[in-house]
Order: sequence, then C-alpha cells, then structure tokens
Amino acid sequence: MADRKYFYIKNYSKNGEMAVHVRVFEAIALDAIKRVKGVKPYQGNPKARAFNLYHPVNCSVRRDNQVEVKADISVAKGQNVKEVCERVKEEISQSLVLASEVIPFNIKINVAEID
Repeated sequence: MADRKYFYIKNYSKNGEMAVHVRVFEAIALDAIKRVKGVKPYQGNPKARAFNLYHPVNCSVRRDNQVEVKADISVAKGQNVKEVCERVKEEISQSLVLASEVIPFNIKINVAEID
C-alpha cells in the first residue's frame, strides 16, 4: 500500500477534521535543518544530471498514524557527527511539535555527506 499523503487531525468540537499534507511537514523540517549551525540539507550530486529533482527531506504517514520524517544532511568538516545529528533531530522535533502540537513523529537522520 502506498504511503498516505495527508495526516488527519480530528476536531474535538465535532465540526469536522483537518488534513495536513506531508509537504507541510517537509517544509518545516527543511527550515529546521537550515537553522542548525554546521549542517545543511544534502542536495544530491549536482554533476549527476542536468537538473536536480532530489529532496533532502521526505515525510510519510504510516499505518499507525505516525508521521515519519527522513532527512539527508551534509555535515561540515570538523563537526562531531553524533552531536550534530542530535541537534538536528531536536530542532526538527521542536519545530514540528510547535507547529502541530499533538502529532506523533518518527525522525530519521542520514548523514549523506561530510562537506
């Protein structure tokens, strides 16, 4: 089954529900990565193609109604990779919780490049 593209938030006043597209979560996570010093979103190999369709952050809604965030990052030389990944994960988590309050997240960070 394909991943769902919307996360549905039930309205507790029984007036309906709101759907949030995964691209919203991707934009919030991408902005959070850009705020962490010593890290930038990984942009893929620019020499591989004439144009780049690579997305450094991908989100999906799992069957257990959890939003999964997968982020590829580029870490600056001389940075402690473990500490940087923890800072990125924390920044993404805080940003997503601030924007959505109640949505459960699973965040996975992949160091794709040391720049």
